[in-house]
Amino acid sequence: MNRGWLHTLLHLGSVLIGQLMVQALPVVVDLAATVPLTVEDPGEVMVEARLYAYDPWLADVAADLVDLQRIESLKLSHRSDSLIQLTLEAQGIEGMAYYCSIRITGTVDGELIFFNDQFLPVKPSAAPENLAVHLATHLTGKGSLHPVELIYPPISPKVLSLDRTKLGFELLIQSVINHVHLIEASDDLQRWTLIGVLQADTAKTSFRDTRKALFGVQFYRVRLGQR
Repeated sequence: MNRGWLHTLLHLGSVLIGQLMVQALPVVVDLAATVPLTVEDPGEVMVEARLYAYDPWLADVAADLVDLQRIESLKLSHRSDSLIQLTLEAQGIEGMAYYCSIRITGTVDGELIFFNDQFLPVKPSAAPENLAVHLATHLTGKGSLHPVELIYPPISPKVLSLDRTKLGFELLIQSVINHVHLIEASDDLQRWTLIGVLQADTAKTSFRDTRKALFGVQFYRVRLGQR
C-alpha cells in the first residue's frame, strides 16, 4: 500500500477515535426540585427521579432508563416549600440525547401528587449540569412567608450553643425537620446517656436539661433517631 494512503487512513482513524472520545462525555445532572406547600397535607411520600437516553432520529423507539434515584419515605415541610436535591448520572453514548423527570407519589396509595410538567433535557458535559425545577401539583397551593427548606438530603444535627439558665442548661440545636433527635450527655466523652427525645418541626430547636446538676463536667451531643 502506498505510504501516503496509509498515512491518510491512520490520520482519519485517529480523528474518528478522537471524535468518539470527545462525544462520549458523561451525563451528570444535579437536580434541585422545589415542592410547593399545599393546603392538603400529602403525608408520607415517595420520590423518584429518572434519567433517560433516547435516539433523536428514532421517534418510535422508547427511551432507555439509565439511572434511577428513589427516596422510599419522606415527609415534606408543613410550613414552606420543600427542596429536594438529587444527582443523576450515566456514561454518555454518541448520538444519544438525554432527559430527566421527577415525580412524587403517596407511599400508601401510590397516587401521583407532584410532577414536572415540562421537558427537562440534559446535555453530556465534562462538568455536572445544575437543573432547577418547580414541581406542579393537582393540590391547592398555599402561600408561605418562610424560605424554602432543604428536606433531602437531610443535614446533620448539631448543638449550636449552650447556655446555663436558672432552670438548667439550654441547648440550641440545628435540627433536621421532621426527624426524631436523641439528646445525649456524658461526663467523660466515652459513656453517653440518653436524656431527651424530641421531634423537630423547624430548622432550629431548643432543649433544656432539667436534671439536677450533680456533675462537675458535662458534655452534650445530638444525633438522629428512628422516625
